[in-house]
Amino acid sequence: RFTTRRSRISAALNEKLSQDISPVLKRHLREQAVLLPKADICTVDSFCKNIISDNFDVLSLPPDFKIIPDPQIAIMKEQALTDTVEYFLSVKKTEFSSLMKLLATDSRLENIRSVISLIHDYMLTLPFPEEWREDCIAMYRNFDSVAGSPWGQWILQSLYSRFNSTADLLQAVIQEISADEVLSQKRGGDLKEGLNFCLEMLDLIQGSSYDLICSKVQECQKIKWSKNLSKNDIYDPLLQEKTERAREKYHKTVEKAKKNLLFSEKDCKRVAKELTPFIELLFEATEYYSELLREAKSEKNYLDFADIEHLTLKLLAVRENRQTILTPLSLTVSQSFKEVLVDEYQDTNEL
Repeated sequence: RFTTRRSRISAALNEKLSQDISPVLKRHLREQAVLLPKADICTVDSFCKNIISDNFDVLSLPPDFKIIPDPQIAIMKEQALTDTVEYFLSVKKTEFSSLMKLLATDSRLENIRSVISLIHDYMLTLPFPEEWREDCIAMYRNFDSVAGSPWGQWILQSLYSRFNSTADLLQAVIQEISADEVLSQKRGGDLKEGLNFCLEMLDLIQGSSYDLICSKVQECQKIKWSKNLSKNDIYDPLLQEKTERAREKYHKTVEKAKKNLLFSEKDCKRVAKELTPFIELLFEATEYYSELLREAKSEKNYLDFADIEHLTLKLLAVRENRQTILTPLSLTVSQSFKEVLVDEYQDTNEL
């Protein structure tokens, strides 16, 4: 695969060099053509596997470690999930049964097994999954205010963006229909009320209490045309259609806000407190599952692709007080590369 890619790159360079190009570009392309045979073209996993193979003793790995086949890892995962659920139903039956019932209320989730698997797989895409786990638990355990919580900030920022774009649209339409006497008289005032509400919400989101924002949103009413258009009215139908679309966008923005801001600050604190033990138990079960899976792979000297990526990171960097410090090996490896080109970058993750 990569031999073919190298050949294609070489052909593209030669084709470009045959064209009438500037001396500077030609010199650069000739340099790339000379360097191409020595270029390390590989997958990230292959790159990681080579580093681990050269340093297996540092990681206390057996020199004959193998990459686990997909069918085998699937079997191991199913067994580890079964053992995890059975274990927690035996040692924490009441708490774990309650967790299962809680998760069953979300139609997007298949069952407790799928949730544990999803969390486990997601954590493997992170460079420092333990920190993410700590942060998730802290969001519930240390919940102090909606505006101070990550999801509260996300909701308020999202609503601010929605009200801001809606206000821009309303203002633009009001400006456009100002030259149309009929629409200006029969639509302008109603749209202006919607615009004023959007502007008021923007001010509240920026500086008011969460409860006041919730209260204001729930008071909002839909825009109703106070004056109907008659058959005798002469107006621009395209502008009239724009007023309808602006009103529809306003309604969607308000409805979204009402759905997102159903609970008071007090209710949010109560729910966060109630959910904290469930979140802690869910991560405990996920860690237990991860450990069973690690043991099963270790017995057969198996590693999966996530393992070799994390082990490579362990060789290249250490983490102290949430600060990343490069190892001497990392500096040595980096000196082997002058430039790095990443293909299919959209398929990468944080790790």
